[in-house]
Amino acid sequence: MSLTSTDTLLNQEDVDGYNNSAKIFLLGGDPKANPDKLDPHDPANTFILNSEDFVNLQKYVRACTALPSTEELFEAEYSKENLKQFFDEDDTLYDFMKIVLPRMHQRANEFQINTIEPMITLGGRIGNFAKDSGKYIETIVTSLMIMGEPGMVKGSLKFDAAKRKVDTLLDRLTTHAKEVEDKCGEMFAQLTKFKTDTENQDLKDIIEIDRRLKKIIPDEEAKKSKVQKIIDKAKFAVEGAKKVLEAEMEKAREAGRVKWYQFNEQYLLAQAKGENAIESITAASHQLDSLTDDIKGVKDTINNALLAVGKMQKTFGNLQTMFQDIKKKLDNVTSDVNDEFALDYELPMDDLKDAAQTWKRVHILSQIFQSTGLVLDGKDAPEQADNEKQD
Repeated sequence: MSLTSTDTLLNQEDVDGYNNSAKIFLLGGDPKANPDKLDPHDPANTFILNSEDFVNLQKYVRACTALPSTEELFEAEYSKENLKQFFDEDDTLYDFMKIVLPRMHQRANEFQINTIEPMITLGGRIGNFAKDSGKYIETIVTSLMIMGEPGMVKGSLKFDAAKRKVDTLLDRLTTHAKEVEDKCGEMFAQLTKFKTDTENQDLKDIIEIDRRLKKIIPDEEAKKSKVQKIIDKAKFAVEGAKKVLEAEMEKAREAGRVKWYQFNEQYLLAQAKGENAIESITAASHQLDSLTDDIKGVKDTINNALLAVGKMQKTFGNLQTMFQDIKKKLDNVTSDVNDEFALDYELPMDDLKDAAQTWKRVHILSQIFQSTGLVLDGKDAPEQADNEKQD
């Protein structure tokens, strides 16, 4: 399913009316679609948080949490002894990465726990509000229609019962709207902090690491050349020891002596050192590939993540404003129904009816978001059965 950007939300004009207030939680889609027949695979039907921006943000978090989480794990995964063969031109780069990369992992992991996952829960809270709104507004409209029946007057049992029902449901919705508004405010604060910390520290540091890595190893060919030089040097040392051994053996045979054994020991030692050097540089090469891949994963996603978090900041700021607006509208309805004749309230009944249907759509799509919103690791996916693979 393709995803919509939250730009769709941000480009909207000021929202007016009950139905338009509900539509703020949707990205795209047909406003007249039957809420009971929504196709979850239709990219036009998208809950506000189920956006491309949210996916980009999660990609960055995943890239960061692929980094070692502590300095000790960094040293264990990327041996300084091995990698110093590459970093001899910048002897402080290793220690700089050992500090920066685990810090980025920890920040991203905390953000995953404290913001990304609660965002899914917030989607559920909005969905629950939408469910109540769709159900309650239908009942409110019915009660208002009763209050507006010809000859209906305040004080009659039927009028007062309908009014009590309206007041009760509006109070519930107002309380619920305030709760969700507060959660949107918390989310806005979390996103703001993450954006500030990432821009002011992590972005600068990952750019610095990338610059210094490219200076000592500009590209793959440069790395291969350096590896080959170290391998050739090790092989040359072994070949040199072998030639010395062979020469001494020949001398010993000609002179009838057996004093060449010490050179055999020297050759075996040189051979072992050479093999160790080749194994070491091969391991270091693989470690360097892994390290640069991890850094590239962070570098390639950090800018999109910052753009995404900026958009989502505005989204939650707008949602907070929208819930405040919804509360105000609900309060207005409560004050309006104090008049004697409901037909004189000039309440937008059609708009309320449309809003009830839109809230139902929001509820359905928020449920989809709760089950699909988190970006999962491919290795966590269930294996396909053999018959599924063949299909």
